[in-house]
Amino acid sequence: RFRKVCAEKGSSAGVLLDTKGPEIRTAMLKDHEPIELEAGQDIYVYAAGADYTKFEGYKTPEKTVIGVSYDKLCQSVKPGNRMLFADGTLSIEVVEIIDDKNLKGKVLNSKKLGERKNGNLPG
Repeated sequence: RFRKVCAEKGSSAGVLLDTKGPEIRTAMLKDHEPIELEAGQDIYVYAAGADYTKFEGYKTPEKTVIGVSYDKLCQSVKPGNRMLFADGTLSIEVVEIIDDKNLKGKVLNSKKLGERKNGNLPG
C-alpha cells in the first residue's frame, strides 16, 4: 500500500524497519508463586526454550533458579552483560556461562519476579 501511494504521487521514499529480537519470557515458578530476589544475590538461569511452560523455577535458602524461553541464551550473552526482565524493572548481570543451557548471574536490584515476565538482552 505504501509503495502504491508513492507511485500514484510520483514520489519515492525510503523505509526503515526495526525488527525485534527473540521473544524472551520467564518460565513457570514452583507453586506459581512469585519469588523475591535481593540485590547482590546469585541466581542461576536455565535456557528452557520451548519447555519454559513446563520448567519450574524456585528459590531455596541455598539456591535460586529461574528459567527463560530463549534456548540460545547462553550463546547470546557473555560475562558482564546485563539481562532485563519484567519491563526492565529487574536487572541481572551475567557472571559465568556454565554450559549451553545454564548461566550464573548476580541480581542487581531487589524485585519480586513472577511467571511469563518479558525479558530483554540490551545491545
